[in-house]
Amino acid sequence: FSNYSAWHRRTLLFVPFLQTIENDREVAELLKNEVEMCRNAAWTEPADQSVWFYQRWLFFGLPKQLPEHAQLLQELAKEQLKSILELIEEDPDAVQAISFAASMGKREFLPRLAEIDTLRQSYWQSKQNKS
Repeated sequence: FSNYSAWHRRTLLFVPFLQTIENDREVAELLKNEVEMCRNAAWTEPADQSVWFYQRWLFFGLPKQLPEHAQLLQELAKEQLKSILELIEEDPDAVQAISFAASMGKREFLPRLAEIDTLRQSYWQSKQNKS
């Protein structure tokens, strides 16, 4: 799964591809499959940053590009967050998963991030102070 170029290329091609599909049911199915692929990649290698970058685009960037599907993406993000929380239970040191959960509103993870992600400790502490 670790291939930044492939994930980036996917962000460039996915929107034009979705715009060619007129059936909302098909678009919804493709979006669900995309989220499932990200879920599999995250569980396979939680420390691999590439899938987490892609998921950030999927849930935070794509709704801006396809506002007609923003509600579905929001629902899929909630489902994905459940899976991420399960992953964190399995691997309490999964920095990328914890960081992603924090970006999705789970700010209670910020102290844990400051503890385990020493390289960005000051960043996580500053995020805590903004809470």
